[in-house]
Amino acid sequence: MTSSLCDTIYGKRNSQWEVNVDNFRSKVRGGFRHELILKQAIKNRKISSHQAHWVSIVWKNTLVNSISNWSETVASCIEIYTKKINKPIIVERYSNHRLSGRIYYDFNTEQDIHDFAKVVFEGTSLFKNRECGKKTNKKINPLDINKDIDIIKAIVYGLFTRPRMCCSVKVHINDGAITENKPRCISEDLLRKLQMEQIQKNKQQAELIRARAEYVKAKAVQRQKFVLWAHSFIEHVTEEKRISNSLAEMEGADDWETAWD
Repeated sequence: MTSSLCDTIYGKRNSQWEVNVDNFRSKVRGGFRHELILKQAIKNRKISSHQAHWVSIVWKNTLVNSISNWSETVASCIEIYTKKINKPIIVERYSNHRLSGRIYYDFNTEQDIHDFAKVVFEGTSLFKNRECGKKTNKKINPLDINKDIDIIKAIVYGLFTRPRMCCSVKVHINDGAITENKPRCISEDLLRKLQMEQIQKNKQQAELIRARAEYVKAKAVQRQKFVLWAHSFIEHVTEEKRISNSLAEMEGADDWETAWD
C-alpha cells in the first residue's frame, strides 16, 4: 500500500517520472516533473490538493536543497527523539564521529513504516512549513497524523528508502555538493554485524591490555628478583673480599688472634 502510493508521488523507480534531488529542478514537456506528477496524483484521486501541498512543502525542506545534506539534521533529531523508547533508532557515524545522515532501520512491514513515519512527523522539522506567515503564502492547515497517515508514510518511505534523495558537501561548500546515491536507511542486519565486530574488537583489545599487564607484572617480578640477587651477590663478593684480605694479612702475622680482630 505505502509502496504504491510512494510510486504515485515520487514516480516509479528508474522511470522518466522518478523524482529525486538530481532532477528536481529540471523540466520535462509541460513543466517541472515533480509538479506534473502531483497534479496527476490529484487528478487520479490518489491524494488531495491539501496533501499535495504538504508533499511540496516536505520537498522544499529536502529535495530542493542541493548544497547540503538535510538528512544529517533529521537523523540527529530521530536519534534524540527515540533515545528513550524501547527500540531507539541508531544513526550511522563516520570514523570522525560525524553523522552521515543515514539510519539503521528495516521497513519489513506496514507497521514498521507507520512507526517510523510517526517518529519523523513528530520528532523532526520535515513537516514544518517554513514559509508559513509570509505575505506571499497563505496559511496551510497541518496534516493530521491519523487522517493523513497514508500520505505521511509515503512521503517518509520515499525519502528514506530511495537513492539520490539528498546531497552532501564532502570538504567545503566551494568544492560543490555531490548526490548521495545510497538510501537514507541501512539494514539493521548490517548494524548487528558491526556491533558484533565491535564486541569482538573490544574483546581483542581487552585481551591485549591484559596480556600487556601480565607482561609488565612478570617483568617487574623478574626485575625485583634480579635486584635481590644482585644485592645478595654484592654482599657475597664483599664478604669474600673481606675474608681474602684478612687471610692475606694473616700470612705475615705472628699473632693470628690479633689478625682476626
